[in-house]
Amino acid sequence: RIVSFDHVLAGPYGTTILAELGADVVKVESSKGGMDPFRFFGTGEDPNLSPRFLEFNRNKRSFTVNLKHPKGQGVLHDLVAKADAVLDNYSVEVVGRIGLAYDQLCKIKPDIVNLRMPGLGTTGPKRHFSTVGVNITSFTGLTYLWNHPGNTNPPVGSQTVYPDYVSGVLCAIIIIAGVLHRDRHKRGAFIDLGQSEATAFMIGANLMEAAASGKDPEPIGNASLSIAPHDCYRCKGEDRWCVIAAETEAQWRALARIIGGGIEQDGRFKTNADRLEQRPALNAVIEQWTKDKDAFEVRDRLQEAGVPCGVVQTGEDLCNDPQLKERGFIVAVENPRLGRVVLPNFPLQFRNSRLTRRWEFPVLGRDTEAVLRDVVGYSPETIAQHKRDGVLE
Repeated sequence: RIVSFDHVLAGPYGTTILAELGADVVKVESSKGGMDPFRFFGTGEDPNLSPRFLEFNRNKRSFTVNLKHPKGQGVLHDLVAKADAVLDNYSVEVVGRIGLAYDQLCKIKPDIVNLRMPGLGTTGPKRHFSTVGVNITSFTGLTYLWNHPGNTNPPVGSQTVYPDYVSGVLCAIIIIAGVLHRDRHKRGAFIDLGQSEATAFMIGANLMEAAASGKDPEPIGNASLSIAPHDCYRCKGEDRWCVIAAETEAQWRALARIIGGGIEQDGRFKTNADRLEQRPALNAVIEQWTKDKDAFEVRDRLQEAGVPCGVVQTGEDLCNDPQLKERGFIVAVENPRLGRVVLPNFPLQFRNSRLTRRWEFPVLGRDTEAVLRDVVGYSPETIAQHKRDGVLE
């Protein structure tokens, strides 16, 4: 059981993975200053109508408590006493103010697993910085590296909140590892996951290059430093593209035979070293071949010949992709609050078991009384008294 003080994406993405795998995730919020902003993602004032919020909070229980009430902390402490792990992705000082710092948690439950995941970690001179995905991406250098060569004024970077997804996956792994550690060693754990470091961990080779050579790695776009061809090529139609890579000489020969025009015998492209040196000329020859062809036809023809090739797919392409449909990854569900919603399914499949999909919208505070009764062990009278006192929302 995980008591989660998460919001937006990094924390909720990680706990969604755990909830899909069967964990009892209790998401704690407060309507008096502690609601997840994603509840209002594109929906105006109603906190229970956001498809984006459903995507990252499905299969969780919603628990609300008035954190400004003197008895609010006591209710949370009673809930934590029944949990295996406590997680948050708030700024550094927040949990201490509501009585949930690690030393405080250990007094409630000595073997608790506590994961904190602020943007820049809980220590260091920048630990107090406010962060979102876009400034973590820039902090780590990804905004600069995620560009085409020479196209860095201004740098564009990723159009997704890459750090949130990376940190979310690590969050799920760390919580599971923490619980295993507790079971084996009979003691709890405190884990400090800086989202910036989780992101920078993905570009370790670039960091090593900068440290070892003293030179800043430059953006390379879709190219590879070790093989050519390896790029993205224009195809027939508006904004249609394919990607092609030839990692071996056999793949190169197969590609050259399909393109034709004597490219296989062209001395400029005889070896991989030659092709790397002549990359602009090689890309021009390939795009001359692809530009009047359907991207999917290019993909199918090259794949049949054993050449790695793919289509740069749009959102519509993904929703209608036969591969994803056959594997049940794109799922349309009828939600009583939202109507028909199309969501990505959990990306793991099990041969000897199956996941039960609930995907109910965690209406704000829907599960508070049930959690206090069935998990914490409060009597109906105690719950009623807390409601009268304004402790519960």
